[in-house]
Amino acid sequence: MKKIMTAMALSLTLVWCQNWQPVYELFNPGLGDHFYTMNLSEVTQAENSMGYSNHGPKYKWSSISFGTGIPIYRLWNNSDHFYTTSVTEKDNCISSGYVDEGIVGYLSPNSSGNLVAWYRYYHSQWDDHAYPVDQADITVLYNAGYYSEGIHGYVVPMSDEELPNEAPNAIWNCELYSEYNYEEITFAWQGVDDNDSEDDLWYHVQLSGNNSFDFWTPNNYLHCWPGIGNHTLTITARDLDDAEDETPLIHNFTTIGRSPEAPSNLHYAITDDNHIVIYWDSFDDLIVGFTIWRDYNTELANLSSLIREYEDDTVELGETYRYVVVAYNNYGWTESQPLYVSFFDEIGIRADRFDFPIGYPDYDDDWYDAQPFGSVLADPVLFHSGNDFNKLGGDLGESIYAPADGLIVYANDDAAGWGRCMITKHQSENNRYFVFPDGSRQSSVYFLYAHLNSIDNFNDIIPNETEIQRGDRIATIGNTGSATGPHLHMECWSNMSDGYPLGYGYYEDLPNDKYDVMEYISMNRQVNNSYDLFVHTFNEEFVVLTDNWQINPGAQELQWVPLGYNNYLLSANTNQNETARWELKPVLVGNYTVSVYIPNRHYTSTNAHYVLQRDGYANEDIYVNGASYSNEWYELGNYDFTANTDNYLYLYSASDVMPIQEVSADAVHLHYLDDIGGVVSIDENPLYEKMSFIGYPNPFNDRININYHLSTSGRMSMIVYSILGKQVKVLINDYIEAGDYTISWQTQNIASGIYLVAMRTQNEVQTLKVNYIR
Repeated sequence: MKKIMTAMALSLTLVWCQNWQPVYELFNPGLGDHFYTMNLSEVTQAENSMGYSNHGPKYKWSSISFGTGIPIYRLWNNSDHFYTTSVTEKDNCISSGYVDEGIVGYLSPNSSGNLVAWYRYYHSQWDDHAYPVDQADITVLYNAGYYSEGIHGYVVPMSDEELPNEAPNAIWNCELYSEYNYEEITFAWQGVDDNDSEDDLWYHVQLSGNNSFDFWTPNNYLHCWPGIGNHTLTITARDLDDAEDETPLIHNFTTIGRSPEAPSNLHYAITDDNHIVIYWDSFDDLIVGFTIWRDYNTELANLSSLIREYEDDTVELGETYRYVVVAYNNYGWTESQPLYVSFFDEIGIRADRFDFPIGYPDYDDDWYDAQPFGSVLADPVLFHSGNDFNKLGGDLGESIYAPADGLIVYANDDAAGWGRCMITKHQSENNRYFVFPDGSRQSSVYFLYAHLNSIDNFNDIIPNETEIQRGDRIATIGNTGSATGPHLHMECWSNMSDGYPLGYGYYEDLPNDKYDVMEYISMNRQVNNSYDLFVHTFNEEFVVLTDNWQINPGAQELQWVPLGYNNYLLSANTNQNETARWELKPVLVGNYTVSVYIPNRHYTSTNAHYVLQRDGYANEDIYVNGASYSNEWYELGNYDFTANTDNYLYLYSASDVMPIQEVSADAVHLHYLDDIGGVVSIDENPLYEKMSFIGYPNPFNDRININYHLSTSGRMSMIVYSILGKQVKVLINDYIEAGDYTISWQTQNIASGIYLVAMRTQNEVQTLKVNYIR
């Protein structure tokens, strides 16, 4: 018994009475080397000078020898520290070039007194040994590729109070959820730390390559859309004590696939309620959808791949907007070229003028619209889809001229019932638009010319490439070969789908994208400073004849099939006391000629009663005897208007008198009589001198350089106007010698938008549209 008690006492003395000191673990990831020491000066040197990081104290070695204590030998060779309790291993290492650094501590030969095992683990690739005692450390080493070389002795464990916060470590714990060439990749991982709380770990997630990102997250998964190309994903764990994983997860991968084709042919229209509608083309079957962006930083909408238009209802007059359409698929995204839209009042941003293709450039008294757009013949159900033009005295072989600059997009030498025909397309520029009779605003217009005798240079035409200039002869008038005789059938389209469908000459319901040629050209002619406004808006109380004329129940039958300017007719019977109202919204303040178009419906008795209401003026009572007119414009008179404020024209049917009267009317036309000012167009007179006139850069943000050429000396002025004709800056007003010149305009305290630079000589006026973006 005495011997047993003596042995127990000796054991306790060995465990508790020796000088057990904390052992610090340090690691150099570049060398792949673990280093252990009880010497704090060595810890400091390894951290500051040798690239090691301190993992803190792990356990305790005895610093002095004791009876059965096992010495630990430390050896060093190049970049590796090696620890062993075997004299044989020590001698072999020395013979292999290792330096003997002596005994650095002592182990216990057994676990008496709650000692813990001191394992040795080895990593063959790094040629590194590590000496863990904690199961969490063993797990980390095992997952990093280390394997056990057994127990080499026992050490005193660190108490919970003595243990430092350990750096976390992240490991992959599952496979990828989807393939690289699919829409989305999902990664998952797990972090290990000495703190079991999930809130203790955060992860630094970094992706290089296309669609790169860099962020912190407490989540242990990642859903990402990397894009095409080579990538490196790096995930580093960190706990809330700011201890960071020294061996982050690094994953290299490559995504494959094709980015979508960029949307093309961006163009726009402006609706009658002042919204901008963006249109585009896209023929890539792999596109998943579209995203619409405005002004670099405003995402307007995400749309289906089947949609090719977007209406922006958040715009304001007086602004310039930049639109981009982004197409995206499972592999990435591609954006269109930007489209700039300057959104100003109507008169300020109309595109260049149109001329009449027959009787060029003006529609004179020798020509007449034999069958107007929307009119009917014997069958009141079918409506004419275009305008049939005839000339008094015969029109066979008469020349047809290009009404504006554009492209020939279709030409056919024999198109069934149309015979020889062609289609031209005319595109607005510099963010301007064309105004259509229904109030819509579009950036392009198409004209169809049918029943042609010949097409100029037919064999040289390349559809969508052959250019035409205003005034070029493009064809001659032919004969349909039927009872209708020689004439030009002409149509006006705001939009044509691919293939340029010719359609039909008559419809039960007129297509929404077809318009009266005469009305369209009249509305888009800014010649000699003219401005025209056509109005077709009525109140709901009056009968609106659009698809077909109608008879009010119980009223007298109408005596004639209505034939009007564009088939937007109004009718009422006196026994109903009906009222029609046109809302007049002139853009410019000033004097206008007001006219009404009287269809072929006649008044059977007395006069039609019009009342003109103008803001700030007394109402005018005007009476027109419709029996004296048929299918023609009638001038009501000249009147001053304020802009867009309480201006109306009313038409009243008479009271209940016999016989019953028929009252009908069509379009209302306002023609501006005052000088528009800076908004001018140039008549193409060959006697005028031609001046080169260009500005750059355009658009500009502070200064624009303007180049111009004068072929003859003389008085010349160059003046900058706002879009509504207000004078902004006089650049030149002097006698200038013939030659080439450059002048700069430095903007100061003006709003962003479109400005007009007008250059005038004795014989000519030219305008340059410039876009100032602040």
